[in-house]
Amino acid sequence: MEKKERLIEVRTAEGRPILSLYITEREAAAGERQAASASQTSSQSNNDSSMTDAQKRYLFRILADQGMEADAAHQRLKKLFGVDSLQQVSKREASGMIEQLLEEN
Repeated sequence: MEKKERLIEVRTAEGRPILSLYITEREAAAGERQAASASQTSSQSNNDSSMTDAQKRYLFRILADQGMEADAAHQRLKKLFGVDSLQQVSKREASGMIEQLLEEN
């Protein structure tokens, strides 16, 4: 198998290299493939768990910047997500809504 090598460089504004990374492709052992698969599954399940407090605070901050605060913001978020409680909102859904609200601004 032919190994692929990639070079990634970080340069100053003047163009001088300050960091060079050589990345070489290699074949993963069976144990590494299983660990990577388990990590990916864990990551996917984390995205489906309830939104974080930081995401919730950020959503309220975005709405506050639009002039909507407290209960009005809470009701607006429940309506946007189509839920009875914000605890029903997943991390993935919260991230999508944050992006959507930021684009609307």
